[in-house]
Amino acid sequence: MKSDVKSIDELVRENARLKKEIGRITVESRKEKFLAIEQDINLITSFSSGLENTIRDIFLKLFRVGFILAGGLYRFNEESQRLELVCHYNLPDDFVQKVQWYDPFAPEFRMVSRGEPQYDILSKIPGRVRRDIEAMDISTVSLIPLVHDDRIIGSLNLLLIGPDQVTPEDKTFIETIAWRLARIINLDETQKKLNKTVRELNATIEDLKIKQQMLIQKSKMESLGELSAGMAHEINQPLVIISLSIENILQKILTEKKSLPASYVEKKIESILLNISRIQQIIDNMRIFARDQSSIIFEKVNICDLVSKTLEMVNVQFEADGVTIVCNNLDERANVIGNIYKLEQVLLNLLSNSRYAVMEKSNRPGNSGFQKRIEIKARRSGNDLIMDVYDNGIGIAEEHLERLFTPFFTTKREGAGTGLGLPIVYGIIKEMNGSITVTSKLNEYTNVRIVLPAV
Repeated sequence: MKSDVKSIDELVRENARLKKEIGRITVESRKEKFLAIEQDINLITSFSSGLENTIRDIFLKLFRVGFILAGGLYRFNEESQRLELVCHYNLPDDFVQKVQWYDPFAPEFRMVSRGEPQYDILSKIPGRVRRDIEAMDISTVSLIPLVHDDRIIGSLNLLLIGPDQVTPEDKTFIETIAWRLARIINLDETQKKLNKTVRELNATIEDLKIKQQMLIQKSKMESLGELSAGMAHEINQPLVIISLSIENILQKILTEKKSLPASYVEKKIESILLNISRIQQIIDNMRIFARDQSSIIFEKVNICDLVSKTLEMVNVQFEADGVTIVCNNLDERANVIGNIYKLEQVLLNLLSNSRYAVMEKSNRPGNSGFQKRIEIKARRSGNDLIMDVYDNGIGIAEEHLERLFTPFFTTKREGAGTGLGLPIVYGIIKEMNGSITVTSKLNEYTNVRIVLPAV
């Protein structure tokens, strides 16, 4: 806030005018003025246009009392550890340059640190500043610390006119205003800290979103690694059929040396095209699963289609491991709004965990005849879709159930898991306004239940 007085000479004339006026003010009229100012301050705080404006407006009300000529409001800056001038009234510009801030070594700072109002400190002020004040025909300088919860948060430095001694009523009025200012300044500081915390929190959330996408991609790459062997085997089978069909055609042409029956050629070509289509479908499924899904919008997803597409990627591998996947209990009406690619990732992750559980159990002594079994069920219940992935594997200890969705926590043996799969699954399901729970009994079974809004 700029000073209204541009020179010391103008301030001296203003001082003289106020001295004449203050001589005509009675005790009663002063009390009435105090009351009117306090009522105005109540209105300011009730209909505030912002905390900083409120602080400035309350500060300016001080100078309506008639015996305060000029002054400055200081706030304590925690970073710089000094008192800094934030607004002032009636101070010449060249004087303001000399009193913009006080560091801990300044006499004014030390006096504020005591936490007690002082109404005659002119003799304690350094020489050059004191001489400027005396040149304004000012003999009384007051310093009122602004205290909140025993913490110094600023100060009022006031230049007074009239008698050197301030009356008890004057002190009560000044200290009441200082009390109000201290609380509003503290509120302003709290709001600024809160705003800073919100900004930092928003930045952290954005950072976490980026890291979540990275973790999702990492989890998908791990799943692709597990599927690569099965994919190679799955592609190899149709390639063998294609190769044999072509060899049969060539052999017939070379040995019989005549045109082949159209029905025979047509049958072989149909087989070749069918297996080429099968290879394309396998590659497309893997390519779509591996892509970045961050920009994919939600759409209507049929759970039967979801299970079918997912099993296309794992069936051969699970069959090779002797794992039976049963999915007879799928409700064809079961639809949700979601991201089909992320839901594929969820199901692949759960199937991978189930496969590990049943494989571990089958490898334990005494389980040579163990039937490895995974069941997928999906049904609509009211407004919800309920999907269960059940396995009869090694199960999970009860004390570990609450930690399953904690990043990097895993019940798998060392080197067999990173502990990222289920936390990512949890995040995907929550993103789609769903829930996920796990029930299990050690050495008997595990069931993962996903509940999503049905459409």
